[in-house]
Amino acid sequence: MTLFVWITGLCVGSFLNVVAWRLPQGASIVHPGSHCPKCDHVLHWWENIPILSWLFLRGSCSNCGLPISLRYPIVELITGVIFFLVWLRIWFAVLPLSLLIGYGYLAAAIVAIAIIDYENLIIPNEITFTGVATALILAVVYPSSQFVGVTAVGGVASHRMLSNALEVIALRAFPAAFASPRALALLNAFAGALFGLAILWMVLEAGRLVWGRQTVIPEEPEDLEITPEEIRIGEDLVDTWEYLLFRANDTVRIDVDSASLSCTPSCSSTSPKPPAPVTQIVVTQEGLKVGTDVVAWDDLERIEGKVSKWTIPREVMGFGDVKMLAMVGAFLGPDACIFVLMLSAVAGTAVGVALVALRGRSRHAPIPFGPFLSLGTLAWMLSGTAFVDWYTRLVSALIQ
Repeated sequence: MTLFVWITGLCVGSFLNVVAWRLPQGASIVHPGSHCPKCDHVLHWWENIPILSWLFLRGSCSNCGLPISLRYPIVELITGVIFFLVWLRIWFAVLPLSLLIGYGYLAAAIVAIAIIDYENLIIPNEITFTGVATALILAVVYPSSQFVGVTAVGGVASHRMLSNALEVIALRAFPAAFASPRALALLNAFAGALFGLAILWMVLEAGRLVWGRQTVIPEEPEDLEITPEEIRIGEDLVDTWEYLLFRANDTVRIDVDSASLSCTPSCSSTSPKPPAPVTQIVVTQEGLKVGTDVVAWDDLERIEGKVSKWTIPREVMGFGDVKMLAMVGAFLGPDACIFVLMLSAVAGTAVGVALVALRGRSRHAPIPFGPFLSLGTLAWMLSGTAFVDWYTRLVSALIQ
């Protein structure tokens, strides 16, 4: 069984490579089959064997010789190891074997999310939404998947305090409705999803209030180019408007030394060119205020000029992270969300500080949070419950 689980993990890792490559591009993960992106050579079965095929092919396409990234066998190996460790956790803790289904799905999901978020700074809804739905289905089919690893501390499993409190309230308020283990398991999964969504959403909003805007003042005025799709300053793409104006009330303020507006023919009648000099441009979802005049997005062709200062909205994290913790909560319950968030925040902060100190990375540069949430989730799956129980016993002993 151990060998079977490990081989399954390797095969899942091979599939996750496909997911991580195609999903961000909006491509199907089913069709077409695995092929070389350069010559479209369709891989034979013997070219799809996890790890071994990469070694046999010496890391290159058998048809055109295109190098195959080392990431592929690494992801396969890591996924195989994670499946192996999860199996050992279930086996030695004498947990329900049905738990392997949920833990296996969650393990695959966090590996895919870690890769995609690291490379693209996005967490696809296809993974998180499907994950929540899967967790809810498993709660009904295998209710034992929501009642695992119970280690009593003073008669209560310390790593399930929120879940236990919720169950007590539900049983007292609606004893008939929650008499079934399936009902309690479904309640726990729903509560975990909502709790994970809520706590990280509150962190996101609090961070937005404190660090929600970034102002840049260059030493010398830089070239400015604004199009309906994006904004460029100097030689760099600041970002697309879709990302910068994510919220309805988001605004971008640009102080300019000079600016020239190019617009469509209809612009002259609905949004006339502003008189010089223009000192500020304000950009919203509705359009642009250039000087004293408003220009609709449909009328804009291009704005060019010199910028001396700009202020853009900034999110402390993406909403994909929020939905990811909701997925984790649906599988592992509300208590796990606290542990996962705390460990992820500590790890993310440590890595961020190290990157700034060692590599001179800008402290404003985005760091994907998905890999750290994945790390925290894996830690909970393998040893989080034991750690919380140990810590609770330690605190209880010190208090007494």
